[in-house]
Amino acid sequence: MFRMTIYDKKLYTTEEVAKILQVDPESIRRYVRSGELKSVLLGSKFIRVSKEDLDNYISQRKSSLQELPPVKSGNIWHSPLNVYWNIQKLTNELGQDGLEKHKQYKVIRESQIAAVIALVMFRLRNIPAYVQMYKPDPPDALVMQPSLTNKGQLDISTLEITQYRGNANESLFDQLRRTKIGPRINTLSAFYILVVDLWPGIKISEEEFTQIRDYLMENKTPYPVWVIQEKEKHPDTIAELTIVNPELHKITINVGESAHIYKQLGAPDVQRVRRVGNKNLVRTEKAEKYYKAPWEIIE
Repeated sequence: MFRMTIYDKKLYTTEEVAKILQVDPESIRRYVRSGELKSVLLGSKFIRVSKEDLDNYISQRKSSLQELPPVKSGNIWHSPLNVYWNIQKLTNELGQDGLEKHKQYKVIRESQIAAVIALVMFRLRNIPAYVQMYKPDPPDALVMQPSLTNKGQLDISTLEITQYRGNANESLFDQLRRTKIGPRINTLSAFYILVVDLWPGIKISEEEFTQIRDYLMENKTPYPVWVIQEKEKHPDTIAELTIVNPELHKITINVGESAHIYKQLGAPDVQRVRRVGNKNLVRTEKAEKYYKAPWEIIE
């Protein structure tokens, strides 16, 4: 990562801060304009954020929101490539129709969505991301990446995954308001990402996305909402991610291409995480001879 150092202070660019906070750069500019995030100006237009101000912003954001009890993650993490490999193996054995009738199909589908989100996070931050499925609800899945700012620590994103298959009597906005984002539904904190698995072929207009975004902002919803949809399957799987809030932002990801780039890193298919002397620090290592699929061992 490129950083500028002036007067012994590390300064991040807008794009670097956006990757760390997992939002789009325009959201960072909005935080700066509102005074929510302190910054310095280099020349007449180059915004830079010091590490100190960024750490303060992250700390204030966490302390100002009600946090749910911490999620206790397990020690086995699967790469998104390993998730896809296990799904393909099961598909070859059962066929697509058989897979969709499998008793664990829901969690298998959630594993696939979590793998795509992990690839998105990998492309946003250029750091390997790993998946772990989770039994209590919420969350449905966890995505882990080594921290960009704190060596020896892990950034773990909690994913709550819901599905929208299209309904003539209920729009996506109405379903989310009824089940997930209503003002009296307080199951998710700022440390969650609500992921909507939008069934292929369903069309959501920009106006409805804007309606959802405005509703989330009006109700001060503390967590982001990401809508993921498979747009093409052949010759490559193309997925489109719509980050709904705080600002509407679309990301198109070629799953095969991203998986190829990921593979070039040489990262293990399955990682085991172990604590070291300091309880706040961890080390990761390749999990030798690990054959279970992500959904076969759910923490």
